Amino acid sequence: EEGRFSIAVVVYEKLSQLLVRQPQRIGEIDLVITDEMEILSDPERGADAELLLTRILCAGSRLIGLSAVLGQAEKLAQWMRAELVAHERRPIELRYGVLHNGVFRYKTYNDLGEDTESLVDVEEASYQDTLLLNVCALAERGESCLVFAKTKFETRHLAEALAEQFCGGACEEAIATLEKLEATRCRDSLLRTLSQGVAFHNADLQPAERELVEAAYREGHVRIMVATSTLAVGLNLPAQNVFLQAEKWRYDRQLDTPWKTPIYQGEYENMGGRAGRYGAGHDFGRSILIAMTPFEEETYWRRYVEGEREGITPRLSKEPLENHILRLVASRVCITIAGLVDFLECTLTGRWVWAEEFTLEEIESRIRAAVNRGIEAGVIERSDIGEFAMDEESLVATPFGVAIATKGIQIQSAVVLSRWIEASIDRSWLPIDLLYATTATQDGQMLQVMLSSQEYEHAGYTDQIRELTWGECLDADVPLNRIRNSTLQPFFEEVRAIKVSLFLNEWLDEVAVADLEERYNTMAGQIHAAAEQASWLIDATATLAISRGIATEHPFVEELKTMAERVQKGLHADAARISRCPIGLSRRQCIALVAAGFNSIESLAAVPAAALHPYLNDTLADQVHHWATVYNTNCADPDKASPGAQALLDLNGAVIPVPTLIVDDRRPDQIILGGESIHLQEKQFQLMRLLANSAGSCVSYENIYTSLWG
Repeated sequence: EEGRFSIAVVVYEKLSQLLVRQPQRIGEIDLVITDEMEILSDPERGADAELLLTRILCAGSRLIGLSAVLGQAEKLAQWMRAELVAHERRPIELRYGVLHNGVFRYKTYNDLGEDTESLVDVEEASYQDTLLLNVCALAERGESCLVFAKTKFETRHLAEALAEQFCGGACEEAIATLEKLEATRCRDSLLRTLSQGVAFHNADLQPAERELVEAAYREGHVRIMVATSTLAVGLNLPAQNVFLQAEKWRYDRQLDTPWKTPIYQGEYENMGGRAGRYGAGHDFGRSILIAMTPFEEETYWRRYVEGEREGITPRLSKEPLENHILRLVASRVCITIAGLVDFLECTLTGRWVWAEEFTLEEIESRIRAAVNRGIEAGVIERSDIGEFAMDEESLVATPFGVAIATKGIQIQSAVVLSRWIEASIDRSWLPIDLLYATTATQDGQMLQVMLSSQEYEHAGYTDQIRELTWGECLDADVPLNRIRNSTLQPFFEEVRAIKVSLFLNEWLDEVAVADLEERYNTMAGQIHAAAEQASWLIDATATLAISRGIATEHPFVEELKTMAERVQKGLHADAARISRCPIGLSRRQCIALVAAGFNSIESLAAVPAAALHPYLNDTLADQVHHWATVYNTNCADPDKASPGAQALLDLNGAVIPVPTLIVDDRRPDQIILGGESIHLQEKQFQLMRLLANSAGSCVSYENIYTSLWG
């Protein structure tokens, strides 16, 4: 954010938010490499990516786009004003085709030939039996297999079925590590499957479980991996054989229901392309679709083996335009209606959709309507003061609007949270009150959390939240009270939000994950994902409160910030403070330390490292003790700390000897030399900083002049 980087690796949304706070950063970036360009068609993220890439192009930065599955690439290259560089050969040959009645009919990617191969045939077998027998047969030949399934439940079910039929070697190291993790349904299932060299990978796993499975697969200990399609994007986990299904589940927000749909050609190639990857150590790979009838075989062959990749489908026109206009105005990219028209006409949507469907007047009318909606919401305002005052009214983002843009939330969600702030600043409120306020917003919808029809009708989540808040006042106009006061059955998504609020409320009380899974018919990965999402929205609520004029030091804001940290980690306040240790303590370890009386960083520093050994392994205990000692010395009261006594930590938490010279950007009025504080003027400090950054080499006068005076 301060520009002190040579290479930055970021996701689209985080860079967009950063450029609201620091818009000048875009002018300092010489080269942008954007991977997975097909994200422009993504219903959830495509519009944000499109807007960001347009901004990069308008800023004049050099842009290189990458994709392995992009249709109509020439058309996209024209929009980017780029040269198309296409490479049609794979480093390892890929056989991709359809398996039916034991015959694998395939094409070769590089040679463009067509041939067949005999695999396992079982008469009158079901799809699952055909899949299991062929996967096991290939794995027993020493070939790694990656199986893609439609749902998270299916990945676990298939992995367990494969482990019953496949006799692979036990992944002993992974099992030993897994046994030390907190008990969850997925952990217990993985312990069974890993004993036969089989694993599964999906969003229901905790982060530590996912990392363990990925490492075991890369090291070759796991011979068979069953995964959801998310594994096909962003993770380099190659296999000799990939089995995939031609259907997937898609959630339709307009219909508010999931439905089964064929996978896209790009998705087929992305998943199948995990086979035959460079460095996998195979002569070729197989991408296999299983067909149960001759009709399916012919359909899959025409649709996928001989099919053409889909082109990009811009998403900007399918979303509320005011959210994107706010980010452009807040980051000062566009500050007039004319500027917005010029910029949005340069987007993919502007060039490919609006230019064909609307006149220039209609485009401007749509933009004006979106600006007016932003003004009505209090996020944008008109100003006759500014560089465009002589020609046209300027647009500026209000503090409320800037807060929304920097946190990356939607205006609709921010309005709901702002109302909760107004109703709550002067009253006492329970954590579940805030949890439901955030999860009931548009940004708080958590489709990854399971809610069956049976749960919706009979689980009694609405009654539970009423009983939990029985003694609380019903007068405040907040989402929780609207549910409590209503006699009607809540909508499906409202009940899902109630369910999430209930289990996050117990997560805050340090209830074991296994108990939450059992009580709320959910999975550990869903709990972690919900906690991350709710934490982000609570942190955004704190920023919205400040933008509304509430002081940063106000107890209300402090309580919100503490809640954001606690929800993210599932801990009481004392344990949450201990969890700030950069070495990485698990939730269970933090809870154990507090239960043993180590309820502050000071208490960790006050005892010998050996006192922590019963709760942490020896190495981790030593690192935590080092960190607590240094933190206690430096951070408890930095102004009173003795400069000569300060210590530093490396990335592993080990103490680094105090250097002879310390130049600290947080104290631009001094340097510390040999433990002594020396006060400097601004230019003196900048010169010492420049020399320190070039330690051991000669600094030219030209470099000094440019750095200090421009």
